[in-house]
Amino acid sequence: IMSTFTHISLCCFLIVFICFFGFINTHNNGIAPLPVLGFNTWYALGCEDLNEINVKSVASLMVAPLNNHKSLLDLGYKYFILDDCWASTERENGQIVADKNQFPNGMAHMGDYLKNLGLNLGLYTTPGNYTCKGRTATGGHEVDDANQFINNFGARYIKYCMCNTTHEWRMEAYSIMSDAVNETGIPVVFEVDPPEHPWTWLANKANLWGNSDIDDDFISWVNKINYFEDKNQFPNGMAHMGDYLKNLGLNLGLYTTPGNYTCKGRTATGGHEVDDANQFINNFGARYIKYCMCNTTHEWRMEAYSIMSDAVNETGIPVVFEVDPPEHPWTWLANKANLWGNSDIDDDFISWVNKINYFEDKKTSHYSYINHYTLPDMLQIGNNEDGQTFEEYKAQFFMYSIINAPLILSTDLRKISQENIDIIANEYVIAINQDPLGIPGQRYYNSDEQKFQVWTKPLKDNDYVVAFLNYDSGFKHSFTISYIDLVGYWINNDNKYFIYGTTYEEFDEYNGRYNYDKDEKVFKFLNKRDFFNVVIIDVWDNSKITEIDYYESFTIEVYPHTARLIKFSIHSNDLINNSLGNYSTLLLDSDQFFTADSVIDDCSNSSFCLISIFFIFGLTGICLMTLIFGVVFYFRNRKYSDRYQFDE
Repeated sequence: IMSTFTHISLCCFLIVFICFFGFINTHNNGIAPLPVLGFNTWYALGCEDLNEINVKSVASLMVAPLNNHKSLLDLGYKYFILDDCWASTERENGQIVADKNQFPNGMAHMGDYLKNLGLNLGLYTTPGNYTCKGRTATGGHEVDDANQFINNFGARYIKYCMCNTTHEWRMEAYSIMSDAVNETGIPVVFEVDPPEHPWTWLANKANLWGNSDIDDDFISWVNKINYFEDKNQFPNGMAHMGDYLKNLGLNLGLYTTPGNYTCKGRTATGGHEVDDANQFINNFGARYIKYCMCNTTHEWRMEAYSIMSDAVNETGIPVVFEVDPPEHPWTWLANKANLWGNSDIDDDFISWVNKINYFEDKKTSHYSYINHYTLPDMLQIGNNEDGQTFEEYKAQFFMYSIINAPLILSTDLRKISQENIDIIANEYVIAINQDPLGIPGQRYYNSDEQKFQVWTKPLKDNDYVVAFLNYDSGFKHSFTISYIDLVGYWINNDNKYFIYGTTYEEFDEYNGRYNYDKDEKVFKFLNKRDFFNVVIIDVWDNSKITEIDYYESFTIEVYPHTARLIKFSIHSNDLINNSLGNYSTLLLDSDQFFTADSVIDDCSNSSFCLISIFFIFGLTGICLMTLIFGVVFYFRNRKYSDRYQFDE
């Protein structure tokens, strides 16, 4: 009996162990809970100056105290990333190795050297056979190379670029490399270039693409015959319809999807792409195929689009092929990488302004969260004499911080000026970027006519930070906003951080203000609060501008090609020490509270995960009770047996 209870208990504990570790998400590796800070060699050293001597020289500057500032390492810049040109042009014994002329002591030596300084080595490569600059890359060796980089070289950051590959090649290689990195068991930041925008990929697969209805034109009425050969609707069959339209001088177009069923539940091509393409084109006479995306997954579509495109082309008959684009790749990338970016930014004010707006237009902030962040590009602050002005560089650093972009420097630290050091070493701005909630800022107000924007980001302790960006080259602009406007925006904003429906009925898009007296959700917020003041803080120097009531408005002026970063704090002594202190206070979310610590935990916003935790703890209790009962039963049974022993 004892053995039976022991086995039951052990089985219970085994189930608990499997369940507990089964909830570990290999893609949320926990290594980058907040935006990464580091240095990248690309803009600073390029290819010509990338060598062991220069790397050591720059690395030593990262760990040395700066004038009037802590060292970059102490400020959090801990990754040193070697971009393209570090590797040799050929493999050695099947392995990628460093170029011996540039790194005579090898890459393992560089990894150890940086580690001894307190820095982490980062390495660049691509899924292709060669990098952008013709050095050896991982093509087909992902598992071996991940092991080489991480275990042998000591890399703790891998930048995976997209040069010399196709879209399909990258999609497969990103998954393989992501898994290979995780399987080493060592926490490593994994950065990837996203697949090029779907339109580029679709241009090689289709004639047209789109995902909305078109009224009063050829395509609209063509879509009326998208029910295939339903005998009740087309008793003479679709071949008859094709011939009929052809005799009128028209071309038949047919709709279908890659799934098993269309959006309206009719039979679709799922798994029969080649046969269906032949049926539509050769038997029905179709010269236009609209391929919708209903009832499929992203991966399913990516594969089916290629198969159907090839099948259509293989008929040898000219056919217009229209597809819905795959959903934006950020969703997919969020499960594959810690960081993602999209092409280079020039050392130019408008270049980076356009890039951060590109990402905001694509709503990448909805996929950027703990462990996963959008990287517009590296920071070149102070790299070029004919680059940006001091105020423009400040604005870029402000905006990167509010959108939670990783702060990856690519400035030649051997030549940087003091005023630019003051930017990259500003701990008050860095604290905004590193706020423990990990929620990226969003564009609150946008005026294309005025070339003026307002961005906002919630912080711990119910504070908010607001960036006022003026990218107009000739005029200053002013903006008026209150603390309660910010509360209204985030309470009503429909995104994954808060559990609400979107109600914009009371939102005035012209001036970006909420009529909060008519907003029930904001009233709920106010009813949980006593009267309080809001301290307005200039983040640049952490100075107090003024103190106002929570409902009072604050007006600010912003000069051309500058930005202001302003903190709305309900804590009068909320200076930098508070910002970097104990993150145990609550973020008020109307009817719900989240702790800063719980937001960093990937389980906090998942009801399934929370239920699973309760299940695990409950099962653990049952196991313990079973074990205790088994032990008690065993000793009671033994005592009874000893009392009633019989001689043979």
